[in-house]
Amino acid sequence: MVRKVEHYWKSRSYIYLLRDGEKILNATGNVISRIGDIAVRKGYITENQLRKALEIQQKAPFIRLGEILVEQGFINERQLEEIINEQIKEALQLIDNWEYCNYEEKIL
Repeated sequence: MVRKVEHYWKSRSYIYLLRDGEKILNATGNVISRIGDIAVRKGYITENQLRKALEIQQKAPFIRLGEILVEQGFINERQLEEIINEQIKEALQLIDNWEYCNYEEKIL
């Protein structure tokens, strides 16, 4: 039986796949940033604009945050594409961090 074990520490995720108690695959990486966090980090929006967009999204959860940010005029389509591209790069880097482990390796 294969089991997934995941935990977070200091904004990093640690994921292990175990087969009969033996580690067979692991990945360590940062948790993928959310759209709003990336927009703030890039200086496209303020924390207040993010809060306003999230309030709108709470009332209409079927609308994606990126769409709300564009509709409110907080960012433009090009900026949204840059944000999504950064999110995809983070996901690919996380996948790239997967390591295949030797079955004989012991878990401490």
